[in-house]
Amino acid sequence: MLAGSYKKGRCVSMYRFETPKDVSRFIRSVIELLILLALLFVVLKALLVFSVYEPYNKEDKTIVSGNDMGFLALSYIGVDREGTETLISTQKLDEQLGALHDLGYVTISQQDVINYYNEGKPLPEKYNDKATMFTYAEKFRSKDSHFLMPNDLKGLEENGFWEIGSNGYRLSYINVFDRYDRFIGELKSTEYAGMMQYFGRDYTHYLMDYIRDEKDLPVESYAMMKERILGEYSLMRSEYTQGIGKVPQAYTLLHSNTGAFGENDKVSAVNEEGIRETFAMNFNREGFSMNDRESSIYDLTRMQPQSNWYTNHLLMRIKYDLPEDRRDEIVFVEGDSSQNKYWAIKKGAVEYKEEKLVLTSEPEDCGLIKICDGEAHKNISFSA
Repeated sequence: MLAGSYKKGRCVSMYRFETPKDVSRFIRSVIELLILLALLFVVLKALLVFSVYEPYNKEDKTIVSGNDMGFLALSYIGVDREGTETLISTQKLDEQLGALHDLGYVTISQQDVINYYNEGKPLPEKYNDKATMFTYAEKFRSKDSHFLMPNDLKGLEENGFWEIGSNGYRLSYINVFDRYDRFIGELKSTEYAGMMQYFGRDYTHYLMDYIRDEKDLPVESYAMMKERILGEYSLMRSEYTQGIGKVPQAYTLLHSNTGAFGENDKVSAVNEEGIRETFAMNFNREGFSMNDRESSIYDLTRMQPQSNWYTNHLLMRIKYDLPEDRRDEIVFVEGDSSQNKYWAIKKGAVEYKEEKLVLTSEPEDCGLIKICDGEAHKNISFSA
């Protein structure tokens, strides 16, 4: 009920509840409003990032002790909520990064790596989580929905948890043969993706060799090859400068694990020229995670965990990348330790994971686990 009075040009309104139903309606309305506000908070928290990265204090000796332990580099192809054949699930990624955190591993920035190699500065030992998003510059122009656009990248970089790196200008293939040894030639990434079931491993990345014919003979001169490859680095610089206002410091030359920077010595020399002119560091090889002062900042190595790896698989690979005197620092995850009473691990590492028993072998060896009191068990059907 509303009762009002007017006095000397001023309106004073007073409210009172007429019946208990009015009180119930009011309480119900307040509860509904609180529920809506809570749902709005949950939605905003899921869609937006409110936390901001806080750099460490370089003068704090508990953070930078000066001990030289090198650093590990891990590169995930991508992340998917549920996981796919190539993209790791958010749950597995959380488990793997959590295990590394529990072992005392911390993240570093691109500038930390540059300072480590170029100025001899020690790496920090305590840090927030920080990672680099590697991009193809060409995607800025094509607006491929599978890739982040400049405004997305700049927004993520502003909160400090992300840095931007480059995979190059384009993902493209040359000198392609199918699995029946039929010559295909050049393919764009979308064309390759649509036909990959028919291919083996007989192809080359766009920057890694001369363009050749079906007889493996170059169809371009040295001058043409140099112009083509250095033109790619020029396109990278132009597209990144226009898109995000700068060229990233970190680069990953694809595909990795060649003699140096290409399948051919002359191509390698041209690539090296373009890399050094454009970037401050280059991850040149894939397979090993460990880098130290003996490594070159332009010949860094990285490990690319696969989407089907369990945490102990990653930890086992890291363990044998470390120097032998540091391998004991790796402690494997165990999962549901209550299952220990049923099993005895003989070789490798085991994680008890709900209805699964995940057994990881040592390198070039087998994993071996024994059922405790095995004589009491009969008629067991087992497949692996």
